[in-house]
Parts: sequence; C-alpha cells; structure tokens
Amino acid sequence: MITHIRIRNYKCLADIGLKLGRFNVLVGPNDTGKTSVLEAMWLLSNLSTVEVGKAFARMGAPRDVLRHGVRDGAIGFEATVDLGHVRPVFTMDISEAGTIRSESLRGCASNTDYSFDASAKQPSQPRGLTLGGRPRAEMSRLSDHNRLGTALAREQVEELDHITKALCCVRYELSPRSIAAPSPPAPEPRVPELKPSGEGIASLLDYMLLVERDRFDQLQDRLRKLVPYIDKLAVRPVGGKRQIGFFLRGDKELIPASLASDGLLILLGYLALLYLPGNPPGVILIDEPENGIHPQRLREVVTLLRQLCQQESVQVVMTTHSPYLLDWVKPEEVHILTRGEDLAVRATCMADVPDIEELRKGYQLGELWFNYGEDELVKGVKR
Repeated sequence: MITHIRIRNYKCLADIGLKLGRFNVLVGPNDTGKTSVLEAMWLLSNLSTVEVGKAFARMGAPRDVLRHGVRDGAIGFEATVDLGHVRPVFTMDISEAGTIRSESLRGCASNTDYSFDASAKQPSQPRGLTLGGRPRAEMSRLSDHNRLGTALAREQVEELDHITKALCCVRYELSPRSIAAPSPPAPEPRVPELKPSGEGIASLLDYMLLVERDRFDQLQDRLRKLVPYIDKLAVRPVGGKRQIGFFLRGDKELIPASLASDGLLILLGYLALLYLPGNPPGVILIDEPENGIHPQRLREVVTLLRQLCQQESVQVVMTTHSPYLLDWVKPEEVHILTRGEDLAVRATCMADVPDIEELRKGYQLGELWFNYGEDELVKGVKR
C-alpha cells in the first residue's frame, strides 16, 4: 500500500504530504483540495503505466492543472510504498509541456534503484541497473520494465510489478443509472470488468452466478441483511443483455433495477466491490460515498469499505462532507485539509489535534468536527 503521498503544484495543492493507512478519510471546507488529492493519486497511477498524454486525457493537459502562478514549474509526485520488507520511494516530475522532467525509484530490495533525467541521453543508474533503451520523455521508466523482462532478473521484475500494483488506483464514482443499465452476458472464463461508474455490474453478477455461485450467495445474503425487505437478487436477459432485478419479500413480481432506489443500487455497487472476484485494485478512491445514502446507513457503508481494506494490498482513500459518516471512523484515519493565510493547502491528521481524546469525551467525532470546524481543530498543531 501507499504509506505516504506528496503532491506539488497540482491545482490548489502547492506542496502537500499525507501519511496514509489502510482506511483514510479526507475532510475540509470546499476548495481545500480534497478531490484534487484523489485526482492526483489517480493521475500518478496512470503515469506509472501509460504515456503522459493518455494519463492526462480526462483533464486536458498538464498546463491546465498546473498550480496557478507557477512559472516554468512541474507537477510533482512522491509516493512511498510498503512492500512488507522494504519501503521504496517513487518520484516523478511532469513539465507543463507534458514531458517527464525527472523520475526516480529508490529503496528497493533487489538493487533496482534508478533515476531518469529527460535531458540525459541515458538513464543514470546509482547502483548499476540499466532499464535499457533511449529515454522517452513521455513514458515512465517504471512502465518500461514489462518490455525489458529479458534484461532484468526475475526478482527485479517481480518487485517492480509489486510497486506498480501498489500504485494502482481506481477512482469509483458509482452512478445508480450505470448500475441499473443492462450489460452484455459474462464472457467465460474471464471475469467481467466492473467500471468505476458501476457499469457492467449485471455482467459481473451473471458471471458469479455461473462460475462462483458461493460468492454470489454471500453477496445476496449480505444485501438481505442490509435491506431486509429484499428477498432475492436476480439477473435476467433483456434484449440480448443482462439486467439486475429484485424480488421483494412476499412478492413474486420482479422489480427491475431501473425502478429501484438510488440508495439500494449504490449499496449493491459497494457490495460488488467487496465480493469482486479476482485481484482487487491496490487503492480505491471514492469521492463523497454518502451521496444517495441515508445517514443511518453510512455506518454500513463504512463497514463495507473497511472489509475491503482487510483484503491483501487494498487501501481506501475517500472524501466526505458528512459528519454522520465521520462518527464511524477513528481520529488517526481522518485528514483535515485547510488553507493557511498564504492560501496554501495543509493536511493535518485529526489524531494530532491538541487534546483530541479529551474533546472526544463530550462528542462523537462527526459532532466534534461539525461544532468546532476545521480551522479551530488544527489551531495549535505543531508543524
């Protein structure tokens, strides 16, 4: 997992660092960079696997997201990855023109530390490993290692694979409409893709019914406990595709997903993530999971996301504006984002708030945040 992330010159983030655990919640007023942190982590994930242009495709170009007022600057990333026995650090700077200005990887167990300077003819190798070929300023050297397998020892390739997987972020923005939409039948034996919007969930459930029935039954049982009036979850053929439906208790008529509530569909989306067959993504990014969910069900959402983090190598980073959600998390899992007098965004772990345990004696965590506010809570925190 990623234990520390540093982001420089991305949108409103001048230079911000966050220590991350398995389960992380970002809170703060509007325009303090919560969503920008998720975007930047997702961007770094893409930069480690594809060309710069493709990585930035959804947001325009690097110059469009470079922090306002920065001239001849670069968007910078630094991520520390916990592999168990070592914690390598990956860094990358992207110029506003869209090229990789510099890149480095250090602290690896297999002696694969390297650096890459876009102005150099060859990558410089602090400890002697050459990742081969002419440097390409629009492609990460980390992403090159799969094409250089014959030049690397097996343990070196495996370690770079682990680093790439730990950096892999998927940003989920579950949409009830996408979850309800029909999707093609499951292509055996490959596990169908569950897209970040929830699209394809009917195909995924169809696959589970055909290939991993026990997993489907576990998901259905969990849904029944969360929504007691649901009796069965069904997948039916519609125009050559598959669509989700529900049977209510005491009713034999199937309710198509298109007529189900948004909250029910979003809960189903989170359950699909929890029971997803195959290897889960390394880092799951979620912006405001409370959207469409009744406040009393937020505890269940937090419980589902925590269970995801119990799987090997899975990490959750999410934002929220809901004090009800915060009631079910721990101070060490909460990062408060604020702007200082210089307008720079700063991150403070709620566990570092002075007298936090004393303050909690009279409030739940969400109440404390709501009543005191971010600026009052971080006042007096040593930097």
